[in-house]
Formats: sequence, C-alpha cells, structure tokens
Amino acid sequence: MLLAVAFLARAGLRNVWMWLLLIWAAAHTAEHTYMFVNYLAEVRRLAEAGLPLDAAQGLPGFFGKGGWLASNANAAPPLAWLCTLAPGLTTAPRLDVHFWWNLGEVTLLLAAVHTSMRRIRIAS
Repeated sequence: MLLAVAFLARAGLRNVWMWLLLIWAAAHTAEHTYMFVNYLAEVRRLAEAGLPLDAAQGLPGFFGKGGWLASNANAAPPLAWLCTLAPGLTTAPRLDVHFWWNLGEVTLLLAAVHTSMRRIRIAS
C-alpha cells in the first residue's frame, strides 16, 4: 500500500488527504515490519527450543492487546495519557486493530481521490 500511495503522490495526486494517507500508510507499514521482525525472532526462539513453529502466529504489533504500546505505556507519562484517552489502543484484539488501519487507509484514499477529481472537474 505504501508503494502504491507513494506512486500516486509522485504521479501528481497531491493534496492534504494524500499526504495524510502517506503518513498513515507508512505507520501501517512500520507496524507490519515490527510484527514481522518479532515473528522472525519468535520462530528462532521456538526452533532453538525444539517447539512447533506455528505458535509464532498472531503476534501483536504496536497497538492492541499485548502490543508495544500496552507493554510500554507505563514507562512514559505521555503514552499513559494517550492510553487513557483511547483505551482501545492497548486492549483491542489484533484483528480489530488491522481493521482500523485498513479503514483509515481506504477513507483517506477516497478523500484524496475525491478532492483531486473535484479539482479536475472545476478546472474543466
């Protein structure tokens, strides 16, 4: 998604919604990268212990139950404050977190395209 958004921005689809989408998609990609790195570490740990590797599935990302934010919220007052504003950031199941990431991407993409199409229509 991040590559597609970057391509569209480079191709001329530039407005505030597209820049917000680029930031959102970069954060979503960063979370997937975090989850993948944790997955590889867990696979290595399980392999060294001689345990089945399928236990490495479904690891949390930045947000949600068991995620980075839930583990580190008490270490930094700004994070703890953020978690009191939106407790779902540390309690939501992984599937819900991914739904919200995707909904944000689709919503921002629709807003970016709608804004660009209106500009084209007004200009012609």
